[in-house]
Amino acid sequence: MKIVTKASFLLSIFFASTTMSLAQLNSISVFASPEVNSLDFLKYATSEQFVFDNLSDLKKSYSIPDIYFALDESGINADSQETLNDLADLMIQQAQLQVAVTAHCDSRMPDYNNTLVLKRAEVAKVYLVSRGVGAERIVLEKYGRPATQNPCQRNPGCSIAEQQLNRKAEFNIIVNGQNLAHLRAYND
Repeated sequence: MKIVTKASFLLSIFFASTTMSLAQLNSISVFASPEVNSLDFLKYATSEQFVFDNLSDLKKSYSIPDIYFALDESGINADSQETLNDLADLMIQQAQLQVAVTAHCDSRMPDYNNTLVLKRAEVAKVYLVSRGVGAERIVLEKYGRPATQNPCQRNPGCSIAEQQLNRKAEFNIIVNGQNLAHLRAYND
C-alpha cells in the first residue's frame, strides 16, 4: 500500500490542475465532498501561500542539474542538451512553471567574463525556446561569480578543475511567482 502524504497529494493535484478543466477537477473524489471546493483549491494552488506551505516538497520535485561550459565557451554540449531537453519537457508538461537561469563564470578575467556569462545565460534560454518553451517563462536572473563551494570565489590561482565547477548555468524553478531557490522552508 502506498502512503500518500497531504503534501504529495496536493502536489499531484496541483500538477494535474494546470491541464484540467474545472469540470475535470470537480470529478476528483476529494472535490466531490462538500467540504472541499475545487475553485477554492485552484485559488490556493496558484497562491504564494501554497508555495510556502509545500516548499520542501516543491524543492524536491524540481531539482534541475546545472549545466557546465568549457573555458571561454558559451556553447551547449551533449550533456547539457540532455538536461535542457528534460527541463523543456517538464516546462511544456507543466505550463504553470517558470524558470530563472543564473549563469556564472570562473574567477579569472572578471571584466571579460561579464560578457561571457551573459552569452551563456542567453544560449540556455534560446535552447529552451527552440524546444517549445515560451520565452516569457524564462527569466535571466543574475550573472557573475557564483557563491562557490570551492575557494575560487576571488582566487584566480585555483586549479583548472576547481575553476570548471564555476563555469555553469543554474536553473531555478519559479512557482506562483516565487523562486524556490530564494526561499527557505521552515525545516531547512
